[in-house]
Amino acid sequence: MRREIPMVLATVAAIYTFVWQVSHHAWETRWLTHTDLWRTFMMQVAVLLGALNLSRLQISNIRRRREHWPYSVLCLVVLWSYMIFGMTAYGLFAGRGNRHPIYLWFHDGVMVPAESTMFSLLAFFIASAAFRAFKIRSREATVLMVFAFIVMLARVPVGQAMWARMPALGTWVMAWPTAAAMRGMAIGIFLGVFAATLRVFLGLERRYLGTS
Repeated sequence: MRREIPMVLATVAAIYTFVWQVSHHAWETRWLTHTDLWRTFMMQVAVLLGALNLSRLQISNIRRRREHWPYSVLCLVVLWSYMIFGMTAYGLFAGRGNRHPIYLWFHDGVMVPAESTMFSLLAFFIASAAFRAFKIRSREATVLMVFAFIVMLARVPVGQAMWARMPALGTWVMAWPTAAAMRGMAIGIFLGVFAATLRVFLGLERRYLGTS
């Protein structure tokens, strides 16, 4: 029963969502509102479980004095102080919650600069990957390099100084060949997601049930 009940619930939820998408009856719309609330609740529970699991891992690092364990202390302090302040601010400050200036200061003064720093460091890895990708070893690599240089030159003043129509050419590359490739990728992703969903719907995919 530990495997059958989750399979039945997943199948019923899939059938319900599929029927609503194709029929849009009024009673289904009302029920979908309730299921959206259930989904939101389950997502919040999943976030809480993730926070507890992360805390357990960081506490283990601290107790065993593993390498870089002070970062585990910082992670726990930031995680739970931010979470506790967010929950208490919602009740203490007349429902302002995540719009309170102190809460926004935590976000704008800590999280945003940290994200900017992380992405700025990623730029060096992207440059290294681009250098390796631009090595002309095949016709496909040649086409990639040519279009990449066209787009880069179209985005800087040097390209326009070299040829007045370079920005227009870069816009054309982004609007037509790139868009066509992105749509092909999107169709492939959709087919993959549909196949995975169909396997869950038919009970063929059981890895989410666990191994025991």
